[in-house]
Order: sequence, then structure tokens, then C-alpha cells
Amino acid sequence: MKVKLPIQHLVKYIILITTLILVLIFFVLPNYNNLESIYLNLTKEAQTLESKYIAGEGLEKSSNDYNQISDQLPTYESLFIKRGEELLLVTNLENLADKYNLTQQLDLGLTKTEINKNIIQVPFNFILEGTFDNFILYLTSLYQMPFNLTIQNIDIKQTQDKKLEIHLLGYTYWLTNSN
Repeated sequence: MKVKLPIQHLVKYIILITTLILVLIFFVLPNYNNLESIYLNLTKEAQTLESKYIAGEGLEKSSNDYNQISDQLPTYESLFIKRGEELLLVTNLENLADKYNLTQQLDLGLTKTEINKNIIQVPFNFILEGTFDNFILYLTSLYQMPFNLTIQNIDIKQTQDKKLEIHLLGYTYWLTNSN
């Protein structure tokens, strides 16, 4: 069964569809390109703002980290030997060896390695002679000294008179500029 529309209705529908197509062609499509460009611009701006936010957050974190570290800077600086305190280091090491009845030969190397613009690394070679117990006490006290000494190698040999000869190789760290 076919439904027949009167021509009048058919003409109405054709005019309506044509009007909708014309509105679509003349009003929606030109604005669609504008809407698409606006969308792309907003997306780019959102990405820019997000990266600025992340950078600002990183800057804020860096600032907080700096403030936290700068409060602890005097503690860290005390770990380094300052220029002019060479005699204090040698005196402390000699007193430590005397305290534990060890004979000691000290040799600070002449080669320096620059860690950064304010810190240099200087090698050392200590030769100690004495008993094992006294050496352990010496190492414990050496660890508790306010200076940062890094021991890289310990070589222990027994001498003919039943004592130990201990070679300590390592590094001292010197603060070249105090800010």
C-alpha cells in the first residue's frame, strides 16, 4: 500500500529541505571553520598554560628546596676543611694517633681535583703502625671527626714485631670559598 502525498505537501518538504541545506551551507559551514580554529587556539592556550603552571610549580619547588638547603648550609660547610685549617687537620690526626698509641705518617697529595667551583678533593695516604684494637678505635674516632675524610682503601700487613702496618688511602674535601 503506497501512501501518496499531495503535491502541495511534497513541495513544502522540498522547500524546507532546500532551506535547511542553504542555512547549512551559508551559515553553519563558514562558522564551522571558525569554530574549529577557535577550538585549536583554545587547545594551544590550554597546553601553554599547563606548561607554564608546571614550570611555575617546578620553580616553586626549587625555591622551597633552596630555602631548605640554605638553612642547612652551615652544617654542610662544617664537613669540609677550609683553607688555612690544614694545621688543624694535621694536629687532630696526630692527637688521634697519640691517643690510641699508633705511630703515624701523614701524606696529603699534591694533586687536586675540582669537584665544583667551591670544593676540591685532595688525596691522602696515612701509614699507621700499632695494634688492631687501637686501629679500630682510631677509625671510629676518625669517623666522628667533624671533617669529611673518605677512605678508599685499607691495606693491613703484619710487621716483624707482631704489630700491624696499616695504609689508608682516600680523599679529603676542601672548601675553597666560603660564601
